[in-house]
Amino acid sequence: MLTFQVETHVHDLCSLPTELIIKLLDELDFRSLLLCRQVCRFFQTIIDEDAALQYKIELAVAGMEDGPPSARSPAERLAKLKARQAAWNSLQPSSQKTIPMLRGEVWELYGGVLAQARGPQSLAFRQLPSDIRGIEEKEWMIEDVGIAIRDFGMDPAQDLLVVIETPLGRIVNTHLLELSTGRRHPIASKSVLSYRPAGSHSFAIQISGDFLGVFFISGDESESELLIWNWKTGDRELCVYSCDGAEVASFAFLSDRHVLIVGVNLPDAPLEDQQQPGLVLFVIDFLKTPADTQDIKDVDFLCTFHYPTLSPLATPLAMTVRSDPAPSWKPHHDLLVPFYTSREDRLIVVTLWVADRLVVRSLLLLVPSSILLSRVNSLAPGEFKRHFPWEEWGPQVLV
Repeated sequence: MLTFQVETHVHDLCSLPTELIIKLLDELDFRSLLLCRQVCRFFQTIIDEDAALQYKIELAVAGMEDGPPSARSPAERLAKLKARQAAWNSLQPSSQKTIPMLRGEVWELYGGVLAQARGPQSLAFRQLPSDIRGIEEKEWMIEDVGIAIRDFGMDPAQDLLVVIETPLGRIVNTHLLELSTGRRHPIASKSVLSYRPAGSHSFAIQISGDFLGVFFISGDESESELLIWNWKTGDRELCVYSCDGAEVASFAFLSDRHVLIVGVNLPDAPLEDQQQPGLVLFVIDFLKTPADTQDIKDVDFLCTFHYPTLSPLATPLAMTVRSDPAPSWKPHHDLLVPFYTSREDRLIVVTLWVADRLVVRSLLLLVPSSILLSRVNSLAPGEFKRHFPWEEWGPQVLV
């Protein structure tokens, strides 16, 4: 009876005008389209011959999202997407260009823009071109940002330039400027975010939507500190420091409210049977964590992702995490790109350096952000301090 009803419904659908069937199919996601394609040859032919439906499927296969509306038709976007995939599969770029790097100057590459300091107060920018996605090369300079540049970060999608001023005393000033002009950013309610760290530091800067994270990396015996601000309002969302064996090594934004921290001997790490410090990825909901300065050991973190125990002969030296683009990032609307990296298909890149006898080796782990977020989202309401061993999230074979 069920089979008869399904066949009857399919027959009724097939009797509709093809244009209406395409409109109905266009409302489905790519998984539903693939299922519909298996229903009958009629649906298979419609889906295979319609450029817009094929484009939706190929976007998912490539881990891409559709770009903003433009004059490009679905057929043109599909052709460009296939050209991009072919270039990546063969590692054959459509064009090549050598860009000289300045020695001894700070630089940043983010969102398709390469920026380099040219002297103590000048920055040079180059928008990297893309033949396939129709991005033209563009160069511009900010001759004088008005301060001595110690470090900087940027987000071209928000026309945001974050410049850390070379400290003259103990106060570190972070300036929020326009990437295009160097003037004060009009959306920021405060043009300068100030903080007084415990000692001398170098910096790591990450931007994710409304949030700016600055990691103060200790250069002496003082603790390292991580601060997260809402750069638009100037409000501080998180401030944690590490000391007494709980070392914060690096951070990246995991979602619009979660920050991922990597480190050694982080709080509540089960170390009883290990012959080495615990290596973990540590998740905090920074929108629910008090903004007062806290020792990392006292933070109510959501969960930790643990690395496997290394060989007794291997000594961990350093660990970093990076994820570009940010969780909700998409290109500036003026670029009108046909597609861009899907926000659900970002990669979290964790690099671990270890000393194996007298040889220093690096272990690179590429983790789809969806794997970590699925574990975070599996937590019960109000649950925190959950530990995920390697077997519950990591690959079973390390290459």
